[in-house]
Amino acid sequence: MTNPYNLRTMLPIDSDMFFGREKEMRRIEDMLSGGTPQSVSIIGERRIGKSSLAFRVFNKMKKAENTIAVFMDCDGLSEECKTKDQFFQLLNQKFLEVSEPFYKKVLTRRRHAIQQDGRKRSFSCSLAHPAGGRLGIDRT
Repeated sequence: MTNPYNLRTMLPIDSDMFFGREKEMRRIEDMLSGGTPQSVSIIGERRIGKSSLAFRVFNKMKKAENTIAVFMDCDGLSEECKTKDQFFQLLNQKFLEVSEPFYKKVLTRRRHAIQQDGRKRSFSCSLAHPAGGRLGIDRT
């Protein structure tokens, strides 16, 4: 019998082959969403479901209110990122891709509230990351 978990990719989000990790998922979610969010490391041997566990937590967290969730699969990054700077540029790009719709939604709500109170105001929002990326949105 061949090992059904010996795949080269993580399990799909709806796979019945992922089970028995509810306790770990709750613990990770609690650590990330508590009053003082904590860093989480998932460590273990190859092919035991670390990425699948992280991907499930990510999919649950990205639906949470006031949460910006970013998932970056690091498998195969050695071809894409030859230096530490390239890695952080890629990570920064992921943050910007996920953050932009969030900030646009916040600004749309704010603009709607301003239009309802009848006074003309302007506001801006920007997000910067030490690795060099910047997202800026200005509205009047």
